[in-house]
Amino acid sequence: MRNFAPVRVAILASAYSERNSSAEYETQTMTDTIFTAHRVKIPLTQLNPAIAKLAWEKLTAFQDWHQWMPAIVKVTGDDGGNFGRGSTLRVHTHNSSRTWSISCWDPPKRLEFIIESGGRDLAYGFSIVADKENQELIIELDIECEPRGFRRLIARLLAWRQQRHGQNLLHCFTQSLPTQ
Repeated sequence: MRNFAPVRVAILASAYSERNSSAEYETQTMTDTIFTAHRVKIPLTQLNPAIAKLAWEKLTAFQDWHQWMPAIVKVTGDDGGNFGRGSTLRVHTHNSSRTWSISCWDPPKRLEFIIESGGRDLAYGFSIVADKENQELIIELDIECEPRGFRRLIARLLAWRQQRHGQNLLHCFTQSLPTQ
């Protein structure tokens, strides 16, 4: 995926989850790429002190994604459970099956995927940071989409959909984390 300078729209919104964690969302529609950044900050005083490790374990328990990731029915690994950079997953939804390739594996901080998708290039990146100074867990989700063909004509609609999807995905993930 290429990097382009933002030229069309930037949207910043804020929301709060049930845990009083702050959530920030930003969408940029660029010349050829839609980039969406999502961030949730959860106070560590409300959670298990080892929550960063637990969050990484939940994120990398691919066979359990259906429990927190909307629309996922099943995930199968092509590498027999020994995952790392270059590993591939087959992610099944109700109406499709796509290959997700791990492009960055940096336990317990960063996990990135490149997703096989017909009419667009798509990438997801998850970051987990325990900010001890501010006593909060920061979870970020970056989604990058480069529409091809006719989808370039509806880039603004795709940006709006991608922003909503990212918000929902990150919300579902943070709500699935243990509170004790």
